[in-house]
Amino acid sequence: MAANRPDEVDLNFEENIVIGRSNRQDAKFDTIIGHLEDIIMDEDEFQQMESDFMEKYYMEFENTEENKLIYTDIFNEYVSTIEKYTEESLRARMPNFSMKEFMKMLHTPSFTSVCCHGAFNTASFGYSRLDVVIRAIVCF
Repeated sequence: MAANRPDEVDLNFEENIVIGRSNRQDAKFDTIIGHLEDIIMDEDEFQQMESDFMEKYYMEFENTEENKLIYTDIFNEYVSTIEKYTEESLRARMPNFSMKEFMKMLHTPSFTSVCCHGAFNTASFGYSRLDVVIRAIVCF
């Protein structure tokens, strides 16, 4: 049942998405997202890695409006560390996992139109792989 007026909500929207996303590729995508959620939210090793990273660099940050050049290096190291860890963890759970294939899935029209109701456009913003993966988890 579709909404008749602009202020009515279509309560079947999520159900229609679930029904329309039932092929093998979508199932693989959902499996990857589930593993990513487990890796990021449930693994003590991931939490410890983040804590160690923050402990290593927290003294570099100051409460000022001016950014230091070191911030870029710290950010790049953080992204690299997290991406490497998540990719290795996914390969341990899914031996045939391919980050390249997963990134292609994230850039398909069906994903970008469903995720966040079309508000997810990775191509136009130059996101890192980590940004894209986090946005995928948030959307699903």
